[in-house]
Amino acid sequence: MPRFKPCAECGQPAAYNPARGGLEDPVHRECRKVARDRGDTSWFYGPRPELQGRRVPLLDCAHCGVKFEGYAPRKFCSTKCSAEAQRTLPEQTCENCEKPFRPDYSKRPQRTCSRKCRSELAHRNSPPPPPPFEPYVKACEAEDCDASFEVTSRRVRKYCSNSACYNRRASKAIMDRYYRDPEFRDRVITASHARNVRKLGIPGVVNLTTLISYLMDRDDGICKLCRKPVTYQEASPDHRIPLSRGGHHVVENLQLAHLICNLRKNNKLDAEFREYLARMDSAESGDL
Repeated sequence: MPRFKPCAECGQPAAYNPARGGLEDPVHRECRKVARDRGDTSWFYGPRPELQGRRVPLLDCAHCGVKFEGYAPRKFCSTKCSAEAQRTLPEQTCENCEKPFRPDYSKRPQRTCSRKCRSELAHRNSPPPPPPFEPYVKACEAEDCDASFEVTSRRVRKYCSNSACYNRRASKAIMDRYYRDPEFRDRVITASHARNVRKLGIPGVVNLTTLISYLMDRDDGICKLCRKPVTYQEASPDHRIPLSRGGHHVVENLQLAHLICNLRKNNKLDAEFREYLARMDSAESGDL
């Protein structure tokens, strides 16, 4: 419950609550302003339970020199001294409008009298904008291109067109990496096989492994070229009619074959490949 005691400034009854850490010597709000303007702050640092045995340091007022209790960075003993110190600062000349002004004590050093002058001064001291761009003619840097082109922007350009010289150079860089980096070559081949497999449109078949499994189940694990069993490690998909001879990349044109048989077949038809195998077998038997 709040209690009442005489105000330490005017003597009238003032309420305080000791349970909430109130002052033992209460002071009215209006009386606090009067005491603060007078420089008397002893009412604020009165005998409170939490300040028992604690010493408040004494500071020197930057304006009147009177010692007062407080903590840094406080500089003045009262708002009156703070206002008087600001009024007694020497005048300066604004660097923008060249008018005299008195700077604020808390914002020193201060070069301009207002925010408007500060923004105008910053804009005036900013570096000048770059000169307007003038188009010029430049030769293409591609090795096998002698064309010239006009550069119309500040963006650096080395080649005359994106569809010819730039793509040719990019393709050359990719091919150099393809032959130099085995891991990159394997990724390119795997991605190429996956794209070709997805073009078939077989449900659940998305890469070369699933396509071989599909052909193994469909063709009963028999090579359609040599009529012998095929394992997963030896299997490969083969086009009955080669693409170079008018065949289409469809599932009806695919068959299961040994990898070695597929390589030996090259771009032959099935009948031509069997005739080739018969000639090879006859030649081997004749040599024996």
